[in-house]
Amino acid sequence: MAAARHWRLQQALALLQLRRIREARAAIEAFEALGAAPPALAPLLLWRKTVLALIEGDVARACETALLTEQALERMGAQAVPEHPIMAHYDLAKFWSGQNQHARAFGHWAAGHKLLARFQPFSREQHCAFVDATIAAFTRTRMIEGPRARNRDPRPVFVVGMPRSGTTLVEQIVAAHGQAFGAGERTALGHAFSRLGGGVDAEAAIKVAGLGADVLTHAAEAYLEELAAPCPGALRIVDKMPGNFLYLGLVALMLPGARLIYCCRDPRDIGLSIFTFRFHGAHGYAHDLADLGWYIAQQDRLMAHWRASLPNPILSVKLSEWVDDFEATLKRVLDHLELPADPNCARFYERDSRVRTVSRSQVRQPINARGLGRWRAYERELQPLIAELDAGGCLRDWA
Repeated sequence: MAAARHWRLQQALALLQLRRIREARAAIEAFEALGAAPPALAPLLLWRKTVLALIEGDVARACETALLTEQALERMGAQAVPEHPIMAHYDLAKFWSGQNQHARAFGHWAAGHKLLARFQPFSREQHCAFVDATIAAFTRTRMIEGPRARNRDPRPVFVVGMPRSGTTLVEQIVAAHGQAFGAGERTALGHAFSRLGGGVDAEAAIKVAGLGADVLTHAAEAYLEELAAPCPGALRIVDKMPGNFLYLGLVALMLPGARLIYCCRDPRDIGLSIFTFRFHGAHGYAHDLADLGWYIAQQDRLMAHWRASLPNPILSVKLSEWVDDFEATLKRVLDHLELPADPNCARFYERDSRVRTVSRSQVRQPINARGLGRWRAYERELQPLIAELDAGGCLRDWA
């Protein structure tokens, strides 16, 4: 019986996503024919009814069933699969945000993060120790005068920044160029750092900074062979893993010919956008607004160090610059990559590319300003984030 119930719920959700309304309604009715929903499944059933009402254009009924979903969520009990209440909170947050009920939406985002934090802990002390050690070990002198890999391969392009800062947009624009390839969010650099340093902590940073030319050259060869395998003819290959900003010291030592693009956005918009999405992976810093603001400030601090210390050219691109002057910003990016103009870059959103990040819907549209200044609608709820950003000096360049 339990398996049949779960099957009907998953079937109904899939049919709703496909907009096969009549079949979705039939699946919901088939679920209800099995008897009253147990407390652990009642919120899932009610959420599907909410989605059905929304698709049918009955907003009043959707709001009624969303309220019932909230009540059922409170009665879900310990027998529920942990993922179910987490996703219920994120679903309800998105729904209420769409109804412009910002405080109610934010409450659900906060509740979802509170549940996730149990499985993804975060330590400011450990992260600060890593950043401090990185800044101390990867000095300008070490970068310029110390041993580096012997290759000067110009193909790697690292697009870095906080999640939701515009990294996917930059990758898709560059990947539309006939001589470039977008490799997506690759884990190879982080794995290389961990392998060479014996982990990802303060001691690892010191060890990686002390590597010799032979080790770095061998690591570069392995990295480049894997990077180029899907696109042997590309002149530039984009790795847009945002968190690679942590490992740019290794990039400078291992890949001296690599180019770097740093994506910037109002940190309040970044913080809000991160908080309103369910990210998969190691994002423990995201579950508390104060920790999130503090982490963004640490990223700012580390990027300031990289700009002052790395010999590799770094181009900073604000998300707002694409909106204000797309052509000029595109020219800056292509000049930085030493690529000729290509009209396909301006039509990046027409490409049939595979995008795995939460930005997949945005990069299917022409450039627009909808995401700029969105934080203002949630200014009261974001105060713990804003306080940390202010303390870290992150708001000086943002009106």
